[in-house]
Amino acid sequence: MKLYIVVRADLTPGARAAQSCHATSAFVAAHPEQSAQWRESSNNLVCLEIANEPLLLAMAQRAGEHGIPHTLFREPDLGDEATALALMSPQARRLTSSLPLALRDAVDHARESSGRLPSREPPGRPAPSIESPAAA
Repeated sequence: MKLYIVVRADLTPGARAAQSCHATSAFVAAHPEQSAQWRESSNNLVCLEIANEPLLLAMAQRAGEHGIPHTLFREPDLGDEATALALMSPQARRLTSSLPLALRDAVDHARESSGRLPSREPPGRPAPSIESPAAA
């Protein structure tokens, strides 16, 4: 079983990441039995994007109409706007199948800017090289 997170694409990349975490946390609190099954069975998480708040609200409504366990997160710092939706069910895949993966534009921008993916190493410290044992 997978937990699907749908976050608004009209937020900054940092806000999308934070709101995805908020929605995940809210889902776990609201649906402890499904969350426990998810953690024990797969712990797979799929982060997707939707264009804006009205479309996110419409998706949450459709999830409710289909009986899909879900949690809509509203951000107090943004005037209680709906920012992300967490849902889990076999039907959730069908409901979200047309949505793109979240934060792809942030990764694509990083690639375009530097010609490679950003390093996770602190500044001034080179990223470790990957060598095969035979080459060493």
